[in-house]
Amino acid sequence: MEYTVFNVRIPGKELVFRHTAANVSEFISIRDDLIIDAFGIQAVRKADIISVELNPVPYRFAYFEIHNEWPGNEQKLWKWFYSLPEDERKAITERYQD
Repeated sequence: MEYTVFNVRIPGKELVFRHTAANVSEFISIRDDLIIDAFGIQAVRKADIISVELNPVPYRFAYFEIHNEWPGNEQKLWKWFYSLPEDERKAITERYQD
């Protein structure tokens, strides 16, 4: 099963949330009031969501593997990631799934 790992903030906590949405835009466009993770284990009410972002951990490993150093900050990480061709981004995402 293909999924993307997101950090979802709700009041009082941050969840590591695996979902089949390909990106943040697709995730926040979900029309359901209750969003259930890819494995049916976690659920979050859409109305409770404060913010959603991609979980940077897998992409940090890919950056390190290629550059032999950790990215200095998330802005640098995402700038590098989104500069890659779409097929390379997809390959990185698939490689670092659990």
